[in-house]
Amino acid sequence: ARAMARLDALDAELALLTTPWVMALYTTAVPAEAALRLFDLFFFHGPTVLLAAGLALLTLKAVELEACTQLEGAYEALKNLGAITSDVDAFVTLTLAQLQIVGANGGAGLRALASARQRALTLEVARHQLSRMAYELAREHGRSVSVVLGPLAMLGEPAVALFTPVGLAPPAGLEVF
Repeated sequence: ARAMARLDALDAELALLTTPWVMALYTTAVPAEAALRLFDLFFFHGPTVLLAAGLALLTLKAVELEACTQLEGAYEALKNLGAITSDVDAFVTLTLAQLQIVGANGGAGLRALASARQRALTLEVARHQLSRMAYELAREHGRSVSVVLGPLAMLGEPAVALFTPVGLAPPAGLEVF
């Protein structure tokens, strides 16, 4: 939890580092003996072990990550994992502890998190589509986006926020509110 809070504070994209860990089944991230032990766990417990191993690595790096004041330092800390996994038994024990946490309630927490993330992504895609439609309407009618979206103002801020341009550059000559 502490490591994740620090990474969030630094706006770190954890997927940039953890995706290669998982894709290579940790063979490029940890020493060979630790990777072989993870294979044993993987074959016995299934793919959830991959998540548990990542959480174990983050837990082992928590103190070092908390000391990081810049994003680059956090990335460097997470690239150098060999020393912390040299005690293979401790790493496997911690991975098993994380596996129990992850697997609690049959992984219901993970499913709920994945479902919430999917809903958020769907909403973001819809928001982008609505923003594009607002731009196209404004261009088609020679109006500014604020004029096109004006009637939404009576619906309140949440409705206007749905249509507010997201990461889109307005076409030349269009005023954006």
